[in-house]
Amino acid sequence: MHFAASNASAPLRSITSSTPFGSKRIRFQLHPTVAVISCLCMAAAYVGVLYALPKNIRQLPRDHPTHIIGRLFLILILCTLCPFVLAAFSQQDDRSLSFAEWLGIRSDGLLKALIIPVVITAVLFTGSLLSNGLRILNVSRQYPSNRLCNAVRNSSFVYAMTRERLPALRNYIVGPITEEFVFRSCMIPLLICSDFSHKQIILASPLTFGIAHLHHFIEHLRGGRSLWDAALIVGFQLLYTTLFGAYATFIYMRTGHLIGVFLVHMFCNIMGFPDVTFFNPDHSLHSFRIILLGAYLLGIYGFSRIVISWTEPDIYVSRLWNTTIAADRNILNQTDIKSNDL
Repeated sequence: MHFAASNASAPLRSITSSTPFGSKRIRFQLHPTVAVISCLCMAAAYVGVLYALPKNIRQLPRDHPTHIIGRLFLILILCTLCPFVLAAFSQQDDRSLSFAEWLGIRSDGLLKALIIPVVITAVLFTGSLLSNGLRILNVSRQYPSNRLCNAVRNSSFVYAMTRERLPALRNYIVGPITEEFVFRSCMIPLLICSDFSHKQIILASPLTFGIAHLHHFIEHLRGGRSLWDAALIVGFQLLYTTLFGAYATFIYMRTGHLIGVFLVHMFCNIMGFPDVTFFNPDHSLHSFRIILLGAYLLGIYGFSRIVISWTEPDIYVSRLWNTTIAADRNILNQTDIKSNDL
């Protein structure tokens, strides 16, 4: 019986090992221009599928359950197809990574990847965290009993998770994980293997992530905003998402983990953009403005002190950051050997 079971599973193992999705080590062989075009196509597809819905669904409000479910369904299909783009350029290389490792799906250093990147990001948001805490305490004074519990229950995040579950699922779970999978897991490996430097990948690749959010311009116009207001909002979103994309790319390349950058993305979506309106005399936290300003500056300083040392690839047993360097050294070594032979 044991012998028969082994024979039955042999064809499956053979098929798995003959494809890039198995455990064999691979690299992606493609010209830099092809890599850039592939990334742009995936970014365009990520946005394009949102407009593949039937017209009657597209015209529904963004937070309508049918609209949300339709979009999530199409995005999940895209996430299933994107790895095949990478597979088309794959070739075996015993000195490289497995397909899963390229995608940031691995167990080595997992616990640290779950915690440290979020802690680093939370340090940057020190001012926002303090501001939110003070705001909850202020609101709690309005309740006669269980004041703190009631204030927390009515905070924007808890309210969304308990009363607006589908939009919360999109904003805090499916949106971040699918965006990071497409824009980090499926794009960065192609750029790494196309001889782009770390700096080029970190600074340039997030532009595709930022541009992918430009479609919100149409949504703002449909929502009744003026052309100027929509342009200002989307321009700011482009800047913010591009900056975040650079940070997320850095975290992904340093840690080699998809889960870590997903949690960072989710945390940033929960926190939102830092609110500095407490300088307004009418703001409820205006009396705390000096303390809050100090907290924001302290967070920026603390972040700058730890972001490099706390993301050392060795901490996460990550080979992704050094893959390009190792490949360059191998090429140089092979060139030296050929020169010596001559």
